[in-house]
Amino acid sequence: MLGFDAAVAALGFEPFDPVHILSAPTWKDRMRAAWCVIGTAERTRALQLDYDKLHNYWPNTDFCSSDWDVEVEQWLAQPAAHDVSYEFNVCSVVGSPPRPQLEFRI
Repeated sequence: MLGFDAAVAALGFEPFDPVHILSAPTWKDRMRAAWCVIGTAERTRALQLDYDKLHNYWPNTDFCSSDWDVEVEQWLAQPAAHDVSYEFNVCSVVGSPPRPQLEFRI
């Protein structure tokens, strides 16, 4: 747990990126949040992977549909995408930290 923040930072993610992903209430929302926090280059690579060989890399291939980016941007524009209640019970001093708004990385 102590090295998690450093590992996330070393990968180029913002500190709250994993919070957005891990607090998503559904797999669909988790996929949308993950698609937001990765950049354009990573999205391009994800679309180029051979999912007949790479099983369980993503839980599904919804993101391969031609309207996925539009769906994610519409989901992100809805206030409900950010109003989901969440809590991490890691230890007694960690509860529900405020998180910045999720943004679609370009």
